[in-house]
Amino acid sequence: MTSTRLLQLAVAAALAVVFWVGVRTVGRIILRLGGWRCGDPISAEVALGLASFAMAGSALGAVGWLSWPRMAAIVLLPGLAGCAHLVFTRRELGVVRWVDDASAVDVVIGFGLLLVTAVYVVLASAPAVHYDLMVNYLAVPKGYLVSGSVAPLAENVFSSLSFGLHAVLLGPLALSELVDPSVFLFGGAEVVGFANVCAVAVAGGAAVRLGSRVCGGLPTGGRAAAAALLLWACMPQNLLVIALELPDPFVTCLTLLAAASLVAAATDGGAADALACGVACGLLVAAKPQAAVP
Repeated sequence: MTSTRLLQLAVAAALAVVFWVGVRTVGRIILRLGGWRCGDPISAEVALGLASFAMAGSALGAVGWLSWPRMAAIVLLPGLAGCAHLVFTRRELGVVRWVDDASAVDVVIGFGLLLVTAVYVVLASAPAVHYDLMVNYLAVPKGYLVSGSVAPLAENVFSSLSFGLHAVLLGPLALSELVDPSVFLFGGAEVVGFANVCAVAVAGGAAVRLGSRVCGGLPTGGRAAAAALLLWACMPQNLLVIALELPDPFVTCLTLLAAASLVAAATDGGAADALACGVACGLLVAAKPQAAVP
């Protein structure tokens, strides 16, 4: 692997993190402007942020103004602002405190999750080769960004399916153009691949919070959910999905965000939680209708 390739992968990983930080930043702004009470603010922020980026791309495409520079700017501005806020305010992430208070079981689970994350990062570095990824999940958003519209693509039947997922992927795919100008030649899916890894992490956090509420609170419920998450993350099917860079982790993320927000709304009665649950379910139905039906 050449140094140029390593640099591209590093930039892609950084842009994927910026994308998800931007998602949370936009969601946090919406919650503050609305002044809503929220029992699970992280799930609400992510759900509202993802929906905002998808709606922004759809709105631009509806009037013929969609392009990768505009979409990249929409993602980068809140993402970089959120990163700067984290750096300059030095927000407490709770990691050091968790290590100080952790039991031996917690440490084993934590290091297991870190190891799986490292494996995921390596797998996500593989070139994009899967047929469904190339002709559907990359090709359709690419067609939208090139044509400037979200109208159905006459040359691609997949543009009539999974519009919610295509709209969500507009942001990561637009950022991919900053990594490699040949991205629209069916390459450079690195940002999408690393965004999938981040989606697994976000989904995992939602699962732990959901487990802590359902199973009696932290540490018991959270530890059980984290252990289940570790076992789930090690499943061969999940490793295969990450290696192929398919965006299925986004669907899993939306499912767990909807579940976590629903339980939070039922237990805490937060209006923002109910709103986030509806938004996540709406995106889920638009992305993968079969995934939203039990």
